[in-house]
Amino acid sequence: MIKLKSILFEQAVNSKLATVIKGFENNKSYSPGGWDPIKKRWYPHPSPEGGLKTIAFGHKCKTAQEQADFERTGLSDAEANALLQNDMKDAEAKAKRLVQTYDTVPVATQQALINACYRGELGTSKTPTTLKLMNQGKWAAAAREYLNHLEYQNASADSTVRRRMEWNAARFSNVTKVKQPADSADGDVIGKVLYPRKTSAYDYATVRTSPEVNTGLINNEQTKITWPNPIGIVDGSTKVGMNTWYRVRLGNGVGNGSGMGWVRYDVVTTDKNAKFQ
Repeated sequence: MIKLKSILFEQAVNSKLATVIKGFENNKSYSPGGWDPIKKRWYPHPSPEGGLKTIAFGHKCKTAQEQADFERTGLSDAEANALLQNDMKDAEAKAKRLVQTYDTVPVATQQALINACYRGELGTSKTPTTLKLMNQGKWAAAAREYLNHLEYQNASADSTVRRRMEWNAARFSNVTKVKQPADSADGDVIGKVLYPRKTSAYDYATVRTSPEVNTGLINNEQTKITWPNPIGIVDGSTKVGMNTWYRVRLGNGVGNGSGMGWVRYDVVTTDKNAKFQ
């Protein structure tokens, strides 16, 4: 049996996205989908595109040995969900490699990018022009181009393929501007109180021990603070890659007791009532 990597939740990869992907991929009432109601386990089933089989929520077996392991043991619901979480993280890593502005677009768009990578569309011969337009910042054109190929056009109006691609395209076309730091300049927030930036996708900010997200090897999360609770007072900032991080003096009892933490600019604001759309 394969070893599943640690599940690290970070913004776009969350339970809502998992529910969306499950809805497009598979369910227990779909008889060819590999769910055994007697054993209460998932087993591999033929992949629409051929080749190695698929199990549970769209996981394509990577090797014949992995397929054989799954055919022998199957997966419990908990294992299937863990595998989905790992695959979503892999899809997000791919989206970040392919789309240069991934970290600056709305979470809803990030989730559509993950969904497209999960299905195997972005980064392949299916969508080279779409990806080029995304990296040029031409998101409306990218959304139109994304639907401009035979797989979408030949699908029936109520097919899962068509509905899934339309779900993604709607979120690609919704990028009217990219996220910016909480204020016009980093210096403007020094000495100010930060709050989580409440959106339709999330209502919390993650406080970290260092200005970086989890790498898969290191979990540097201290705590999550939900809106409208204050995070703390900014006393510095730094730039890591494309992202600005704020160093925050935390309140008593917040985090790991060090009194300091780091939060990323795009999930915080100095205005408690501000919302990013």
